[in-house]
Amino acid sequence: MLLVRSIHSNSSLLKRNKAPILQVFSFFSNDSKNIKAINLFKLDNIDLCKFANKHNKNLNKCQQIISILESREGGLNELMKHMKVHGWKMPCGSFNPLLQNYCMSGKVQEALDLYHHPAFHPDSSAFEIVITGVCRKGDWKQALVLHEQMQQAGFIPTTSTFSSLIRGSLKVGNLDISLKAFYNMRDLGLKPDICAFNALATALCKSNRQAYADKIFHDLRNDVFEPNMVTYTILIGGWCRVGLMDNAMKLFREMKLRRCYGNDVTYSILIHGYLKIAQVDKAYSLYREMRQNGIVPSAPLSSTLWNALFKADKGEEMWNLGKENNVFEEIFARGHVEMIKRTKSFNAEIYDACVFSIVKFINSDKVMEAVTVFRAMRDAGWVVDEGMCAMLISALSKSGEICEAKRLYVEAKRTNLAGIQVYSNFLVTLLHSKNVDNARQLLEEMENKGLVLDGRSYEFLVVELAKASCVEDAYTLYLRWGHKGSLSTHLNLVRALSNLGYAEKAWEVYKDMQMKGHSLDHGTYKTLLDGLCEFPFVDKAYELYKEMERRNFIVDTGQMNRLLKVTCMACQINKAWDIFRKLESTSSDSVISYGILIQGLMGSRNISEALAILETMKRRGHEPSLIIYNTIIRGLSLTGQFEKADDILEEISHRGLRPDAFTYCSLIDGLCKAEKFDAAIWIFEEMQLQGCHPDVPTYTALILGLTRAGRVFKALQYFRDMKTKGLKPQDSIYKHLASGLEKRGNVKIATELWQEMIRHAEKTDA
Repeated sequence: MLLVRSIHSNSSLLKRNKAPILQVFSFFSNDSKNIKAINLFKLDNIDLCKFANKHNKNLNKCQQIISILESREGGLNELMKHMKVHGWKMPCGSFNPLLQNYCMSGKVQEALDLYHHPAFHPDSSAFEIVITGVCRKGDWKQALVLHEQMQQAGFIPTTSTFSSLIRGSLKVGNLDISLKAFYNMRDLGLKPDICAFNALATALCKSNRQAYADKIFHDLRNDVFEPNMVTYTILIGGWCRVGLMDNAMKLFREMKLRRCYGNDVTYSILIHGYLKIAQVDKAYSLYREMRQNGIVPSAPLSSTLWNALFKADKGEEMWNLGKENNVFEEIFARGHVEMIKRTKSFNAEIYDACVFSIVKFINSDKVMEAVTVFRAMRDAGWVVDEGMCAMLISALSKSGEICEAKRLYVEAKRTNLAGIQVYSNFLVTLLHSKNVDNARQLLEEMENKGLVLDGRSYEFLVVELAKASCVEDAYTLYLRWGHKGSLSTHLNLVRALSNLGYAEKAWEVYKDMQMKGHSLDHGTYKTLLDGLCEFPFVDKAYELYKEMERRNFIVDTGQMNRLLKVTCMACQINKAWDIFRKLESTSSDSVISYGILIQGLMGSRNISEALAILETMKRRGHEPSLIIYNTIIRGLSLTGQFEKADDILEEISHRGLRPDAFTYCSLIDGLCKAEKFDAAIWIFEEMQLQGCHPDVPTYTALILGLTRAGRVFKALQYFRDMKTKGLKPQDSIYKHLASGLEKRGNVKIATELWQEMIRHAEKTDA
């Protein structure tokens, strides 16, 4: 390192003459120091090429220099050009790390370009690397070409290269080349690996050359490789494919003698082979052996074997297989319900299997298959209860099979299965399909038959009627059978009525609950409170809110703000103050609550209290929004307190807010109503100077005010200005202007305005 440091200190002198540097490079025995020195002096590509040629006996140095040149633009091309022109030669394997890097990173084309360069002379390893990379890319034809070139160059491919070539040629469907490569490998004294043979055997069996595959197998085993379970399975599958089960079983026995035991695939192939030639007993025997060895068969295999046993009338074997593998669902899904009809007497095992399958079908959304099994059981004269039929009607309704549910209901009535459960579930089906009239008729029919709903059915029907917008029917049913209503019934009914906008009826159910000693849960309280606030039953909403407070239920900020708003709209300021104080103490962000209360106070003309709230709000660090300021300005303007309104307008500007059209419109409207028209006109002009464009309400307030004061022509001027700006006047402007002009004898202009208003109305209707 000391020598490198000394060179670094004299680098300015050495830049003019690089020969000493190259001598220093050759001095170092550590290749990493060579690289540091190269990076230190930033030699150009030509210098590096010369350095590589000088050390063409040192493989490591050449590989490192080639790596640096490859990382530089045009560096590798420079080296190849010098090698071609000057006849330089690099040590064998100098380019192999680069080729390996190209192939591993997916740059196979770059590896091929280097391989095909005239100055490149590959060794055996280079061929191996490029062939492997090309095989990974899937270009098997190119791999074959490279393999031939490798042999022409006098290099013997390794077992790995042959294996890649065999698998590659098989993928492109060239079995003959694979066989040629396989035998070529043996001729060269190389031992084929098991993976290559397995791929070759698979291809031979698929092309119906099982005997050829078997011959190769017996020629090679023991001497070349030890066959594994995959090898035997492939060959067994080949014999099973052509129906030669004796040959397949011979290999299977040999396989077991070698202590190479088959897996589920091996047994499945053999069982399917025997079933293919209709030898069901041998297939079942293999199945029993499979189970004894602890191998679990797949569902398709079990189902196929069960079908074969069923067709061969192997009853005992069939039911043993069914119980062991739980294949009844698969069996019934394939429509094999005729076995029920063929059973001469009642079979408890079959019955249990049918019931189990019906439940499984319903849970897995295969309702029609469940109905098929149910009808087969019923037609065979087996006992089917009402609960099963009712369950199916409910499942059909939920899955949207309304017509099938109706058909099953009619069948149940015909076979005397229609009890309270069937009626109840079919009633729900009618409600799901919005068939309210038929649902009412069914209810009447149930009453005439004396069928009394149980608690669960009653609750369900009440809620479903409410959801189907049959609120009157739901409420009537509730009143008729209310003594049966459980807490759950009341809660569900309150929620349904509240959500559908029947808050008053929901309130009556709530009061009925209180009389029965029931109380609402938190969620139902919130739902009912929302309903009462939506349709302003203010006293009831406030009473419910206080009840929630007593029960320590949390009312969220949004609900309290809605309740505050409806109390303000009803001018119940005392209740509003109570809610606001609670909000102020519990909510971290009460700006919205301040705005609602101020709006309510302004609406009830409590101006001084609203202004006091504004001051409190600012004192507590809350920034009033423009909406709050606009509310106060409108209230002050409508009550004629223009000086205070002007102060608020000035405060808006000081707080960095910009008054909008609503702000100025409120002032203009108030000034016009106070007959301060000149001030209103001044405000109108001022808002435009401030960059705020008047909207339709602002023009309307000013034009109507001027018209009522008799200043019709001034109003007409603003009317025309409004139209010029593309704003559409309201009908009230047309009417007031036309009437004012008629009173002053300007009938022509008034008539034009009437006609324009009519055209405007017709265009709007169209």
